[in-house]
Amino acid sequence: MILNSHPDIAIYGEIHYFDEISKLLPDAKETDIDTIDHFLNHTLRRAYHVRLLPKLDPVLGRVRRRLQEGASLQRDFYRLLMESFAEIEGKSRYGEKTNENIRYLDELIALFPDARIIHIVRDPRDVVASMMSMPWASNDVLANTLRWRAEIANACRHREDTSRFYEIRYEDLIENPENICREICDFVGVPFVPEMLDYHRKAGDYIVNEPWKQGTEKHINSTARQRWRRDLTQWQVCLIQCLVGRYMAYYGYNKVGCGLLRKLAVPAVLSLELFKYLRYKINQRKRRKMEGSGVIYGDDVRLYRLLWQSFTKSGRGL
Repeated sequence: MILNSHPDIAIYGEIHYFDEISKLLPDAKETDIDTIDHFLNHTLRRAYHVRLLPKLDPVLGRVRRRLQEGASLQRDFYRLLMESFAEIEGKSRYGEKTNENIRYLDELIALFPDARIIHIVRDPRDVVASMMSMPWASNDVLANTLRWRAEIANACRHREDTSRFYEIRYEDLIENPENICREICDFVGVPFVPEMLDYHRKAGDYIVNEPWKQGTEKHINSTARQRWRRDLTQWQVCLIQCLVGRYMAYYGYNKVGCGLLRKLAVPAVLSLELFKYLRYKINQRKRRKMEGSGVIYGDDVRLYRLLWQSFTKSGRGL
């Protein structure tokens, strides 16, 4: 929302191109207008997160015209979505903020070799506490911690490419929003404008059926910082620190003392959290079966691969 408040940058929500939309694109490199219309009006709508994109119909109207003029569904669709939204907003720079893109950095760079990628890192204990409160996520510590580990490890593999990859800590953004925004603007190559700090005034215009994002309609504040101290048990905190302690130390997140008893209890806590995750996956499968097979959701195949790599010397990134 902060970057979207810049007068020259349009951020088109969370597109979920790699984990959802790309699965639906027609195989043919060149498509006729009937194929284009069927894709835009029917096939594309099967992607779960597409229905959450703001100003979808006018954006797709512009995309359709560009495809009629010769652009390719396979090659250009992702870019056309963002460009069309930027045109509607009257801006010349564009981007998006799908969290899962951190799993597809190689593909993202291949599609947009001149892209500027901004990665926000947050204390994993706060990330887990936040995820456990989401209505669509598992309420277990284990899976949410391992997700953070896998995605951070993949980000670490690209950290040295400072010309296109920029990392900031969420906590630093909260403490010094103007300074961090100025750094981001320097990285992207646009001047800082004070309106970026007032992003919350128009944030509601870009939220579609996502009540858990209502916090973006408030000014930057520290209320979400260290929520793990009130939302997680000491046993859960100890498990998180055991799983991602190396990364916490690298990013400057201090661990709290666990004590011998809690360390010995880690296997038991892990088993309990694994049971919660398995129960979540069973319920998720039942719910999606009831919703029908037409909806396309992102899967965790890439995440599992990155997680496995994070436990190898070459894949953990540190």
